[in-house]
Amino acid sequence: MSAADALITRDGPVAVPMDYTVPATASILPVTVTATFDGSAAGGSFLPTLEVLSPNGDVIVRCPITPAIAAGASAAASWFPGAELEEQATVIPGAAVESFFFDSITDPSTPVYSATTLPASVLYTVTIQGTYTEWNQALTVGTPNANALYPGSTAGRVSTEVGIDPECCFASPTPVGPPGPFTPGQHTDNLELSLGAGFAHLEPIGGPFSTPQSGYAYTYRLTGQGSPLGVRNKYLPTTDNYGKLLVTIQGGTGGGGSLTPPTNAGNNGQVLLTAAGIAAWGNVDGGAP
Repeated sequence: MSAADALITRDGPVAVPMDYTVPATASILPVTVTATFDGSAAGGSFLPTLEVLSPNGDVIVRCPITPAIAAGASAAASWFPGAELEEQATVIPGAAVESFFFDSITDPSTPVYSATTLPASVLYTVTIQGTYTEWNQALTVGTPNANALYPGSTAGRVSTEVGIDPECCFASPTPVGPPGPFTPGQHTDNLELSLGAGFAHLEPIGGPFSTPQSGYAYTYRLTGQGSPLGVRNKYLPTTDNYGKLLVTIQGGTGGGGSLTPPTNAGNNGQVLLTAAGIAAWGNVDGGAP
């Protein structure tokens, strides 16, 4: 997104069509459109469709999701020039969500796993957000942030500056180290995910990226393999790392998993809460939203 780009957002539910008045001194060129279609009240299967209308109501663009979405399910979809909407759509049966924190200081030999088991062949959307650092020192190359988006423990730290997100490095010290793609402006493969068949770096939707995306958040489309989702940082040592990543799993059917542990001791005692049927880790250590 360039400096001239701007986000136009509306919190739902939104009546359709959604109007936006372009200022007289400006012009508009849509780059991407994203919407969540709530089908919880649908009486039958439906085709969520994005339509772009001219000022007089004529349809300029019509992009349906196929195949049809089952009654009671919902869908999150994005459209951008050059891509078919159906390839960008993530079907979200029910409203099963689990959020947990991955602390970057965690040794790769003890990965963090979701409480939810992702059933085989079920589609999930996983969003990972946050910033962290691989060093306990000030970052002099690039433009660091003063602190992590989700801070961890500051005990024994020289600096809380961070320069890495789930997919990119945007600040580092001099000289750069340890081995790995840690030069600002480069894509990184630090973060690895496992669905049960071993850990590997998986690219998010639209990736790979070499510069941070909005909110330091990345979305991955994954298919369950009958195991929990595992997260680890593969580069050693991790003892000088700082900052946590928020991992959110959306999808599944009928609740999508047990979501039953009362606390997550591996993530600084995050407490699993349920609000309106949505499970999430509670704010008990200053790192949760």
